[in-house]
Amino acid sequence: MRESSGLHSWAYLVGHIRSLLHRCGLALNESESKVVSFSRQEMKMGVREGTFSLLGFYFYPVKSRKGNIVPMLQSDPKRMRKKLQVDINYFGVSHNSHRLSTFIFRSIQIVFKQLNRRSQRKSYNWNQINAFLKQFRVPKPAIKHRLW
Repeated sequence: MRESSGLHSWAYLVGHIRSLLHRCGLALNESESKVVSFSRQEMKMGVREGTFSLLGFYFYPVKSRKGNIVPMLQSDPKRMRKKLQVDINYFGVSHNSHRLSTFIFRSIQIVFKQLNRRSQRKSYNWNQINAFLKQFRVPKPAIKHRLW
């Protein structure tokens, strides 16, 4: 769809999606749904309305080399933090604190290694990784369940 066609084409598209869902016996949840704009004009004005999370990914608009606005995605940091918290809650039993700390440290090492594979030289050092961990509030290992 072209940008110039505006809201009329979006209204038609949303109506078409509603009719397809209705045929399958489903309904569109209005409180959980929204139309996301990826327009050049809004991006030039600094409007970041085109961001959303879906299925564990964070989508945001960027300008391609040809000048088109395209959606990019990355892993949703909130979901990654939740996943790590679930693992801590599951493995956080009495007499398992050493293994739990090792698990968290190895996870951080994997992130460090993957971030530094992006170029020929080191992209991040441990001080920068620790600042990153503070910013994204990575959960600390803790005993959540006492077995005996």
